[in-house]
Amino acid sequence: MSKSSTILQVHDICRYFDEKEVIHNVSFQVEEGDIFGFLGPNGAGKTTIIRMILGLIKSDSGTIKINNYDIKSQFLNAINKVGAVVETPTFHENLSGYQNLLLIKNLHPELPKSRIDEVLEIVGLTSRAKDKVHKYSLGMKQRLGLARALINYPKIVFLDEPTNGIDPQGVVQLRELIVQLAIEEKITFFITSHILHEIEQICNKVAVIKGGHLVAHGYVKDLLSKEVETVDIVTEYKKDALKLMKPLDFIEDMVEIETGVRVSLKTGHSGELNKLLNNHLQVDYLIPVHQSLENVFFELTGGGKNE
Repeated sequence: MSKSSTILQVHDICRYFDEKEVIHNVSFQVEEGDIFGFLGPNGAGKTTIIRMILGLIKSDSGTIKINNYDIKSQFLNAINKVGAVVETPTFHENLSGYQNLLLIKNLHPELPKSRIDEVLEIVGLTSRAKDKVHKYSLGMKQRLGLARALINYPKIVFLDEPTNGIDPQGVVQLRELIVQLAIEEKITFFITSHILHEIEQICNKVAVIKGGHLVAHGYVKDLLSKEVETVDIVTEYKKDALKLMKPLDFIEDMVEIETGVRVSLKTGHSGELNKLLNNHLQVDYLIPVHQSLENVFFELTGGGKNE
């Protein structure tokens, strides 16, 4: 198996607005074929960082490289194999899907006209290529936006809230298409979304931004396999349970819930806790709480808010 290559490298970038530092020494990298989720509360700095990556604004320090080209000093080379789909792609509504893509193809004279048919087939719009775009559903427009982003054989595609407004079937189709392109074409995807369940299902890596700081970066599976597990203790004797667990050094956090107490504890100690509780008070159940990306996100960002 060949070693993956770095498609996007962000190193120690900072950005100031009115002498206030809003992005603080952010570094991460994205490899070929990654489906990379970029997460953070509103106002965390996601949009600013993406604008710097795409060369729309400049970082005040640090470096950004796409396909090993510096975005400041080698902008045209860096951006040459980049595709993007904004939240709601806009088109010439009275032109067909094919005609809209032809306008983009004409900006790339080196591309064969057959590339239009190729990308329409990739996104499943061949049968609707001659229909005017105003007849397209929102999901079809999103797929046409992806076709437009793919037309120049990109190495990396930026997707901003790609499932916004799409029906559940359309979401599944888009997700399957992204995974297929990442695996078969080795296209890297950089996805921003507020739907954490979708990110967990599709992305292999994520970065989490809070207040302009990078607070987490890595494989989704590693973020979910934390050293702390969460258990719901179902009991009528909440106060007694809290008092009993307070001195235990493997307990990280405790909070009362409607059915009892929710406990965060170091992984591997739930059996010990269960035995201790059952020896001292009546416990109905110990229920493990599934660790989701949403749980991790809210822990990292303090409830999804910037400080």
